[in-house]
Amino acid sequence: MRTDKKTTTTCFLLVLTMLFGFMANAHAADLAAGKKVAKSSCKQCHAFVAGKNKIGPTLFGIIGRVAGTAEGYKFKPDMIAAGKKGLVWDKETFSKYMVMSNNKRKKYIGSLIGKSKASLKMNAKKIKGKKLENLLGYLETLK
Repeated sequence: MRTDKKTTTTCFLLVLTMLFGFMANAHAADLAAGKKVAKSSCKQCHAFVAGKNKIGPTLFGIIGRVAGTAEGYKFKPDMIAAGKKGLVWDKETFSKYMVMSNNKRKKYIGSLIGKSKASLKMNAKKIKGKKLENLLGYLETLK
């Protein structure tokens, strides 16, 4: 059986469309799961809209933000100093921070600013694995 170029191209495009559709649905499920993690683990202290701070700074725009710079939020001096030393919340730094215990977070930020331990406001449980991956996906959409 002989197929023409038009039929082959049409079939190829159909397969690509289906593939991208499946990928989009999988991504949407991850975002929904990430939003659920944010609501259950972060909502008590953080807002998810621009300019609204609670006990902690807004998480709107957190990915790509210099540490200690959320507008209108009063950070402890050590977090501001870490930002001035170059700490930017990207996927790597945020992931590293969230899998640490509170004590290790203080040591990590302290190491960036020349202290044994930093003084920080955040006191939260670790988030890791798929939950963290989904949370990061959701936070990346908050722009």
